[in-house]
Amino acid sequence: TMSDKSSVINYYNKTLADYQFVYFRNNDHSMHYGYWDEKVKNYHQALVRINGVIAERLKLKKTDLVLDAGCGLGETSFWLANNIGCLVEGISITKSQIVKARKLAKEKVKGARLNFRTLDFTKTNYPDNHFDAVIAIEAICHLEDKSDFYREMFRILKPNGRLAVAEYTLKKLKLTVVQQKRMRNWLDGWAIPNIWTEKQHLQALEKTGFISVSSEDYSAKVTNAAKYLYFSALLGIPGYKIRSWLHLLDRERLKNAQSCKYQWLTKKENLWGHNLYLAKKP
Repeated sequence: TMSDKSSVINYYNKTLADYQFVYFRNNDHSMHYGYWDEKVKNYHQALVRINGVIAERLKLKKTDLVLDAGCGLGETSFWLANNIGCLVEGISITKSQIVKARKLAKEKVKGARLNFRTLDFTKTNYPDNHFDAVIAIEAICHLEDKSDFYREMFRILKPNGRLAVAEYTLKKLKLTVVQQKRMRNWLDGWAIPNIWTEKQHLQALEKTGFISVSSEDYSAKVTNAAKYLYFSALLGIPGYKIRSWLHLLDRERLKNAQSCKYQWLTKKENLWGHNLYLAKKP
């Protein structure tokens, strides 16, 4: 619905400064959790690594036309253009992100292999059978019904087109009242209506018509990132609270910071994790 959309746009418009403050290092504007494996030595490398993992799983090549769905400030798109050389379209419903992504692309990407547009990934205006591959990293969590995304991607992927979705995944269905409250505190602060179980994602993909559907649980590989967010939040929240009381800070920004606390408390109890979903259009 429209109200969900506007709350997501509002969230990203209001909280960009926090991302700048906590996340962005070394001119890296990634807005997702890092992926720590044996190739990773530090936080920055972990942020970049998820792009490489997805490119490997999708066997991306230079000739592919790739959609970066929910592209944020474009960091994954830049990586794909620079490292694989494929042609990339990045889309987001948040216009301010697209404006910034276009600006960053000028300094970060050699050659014009990129295009950014303000579009809703549940109803794009791309023709049928258009893309070789689609990537979405921690983006479809903002949808009430994730199937809306899967259906649209099925439409715009070419036959044999590949899809990769890196997403928060609910691991526990029976939550105590306290756990439910903590989950809501986390999700509400990040404009996320709900997160789906692995089974829900896999069933939705199959129902949509995708084949070769698989899921890889990489929850253990994001623990460092989740902890980092938690400790950043502990340092930041007291100051944010004061500034919020003095009306010097938007409520969204305080809730965003508090979410960083709750995402760790709930992850520590193994209530949720990260999965990489892969699928192919027949």
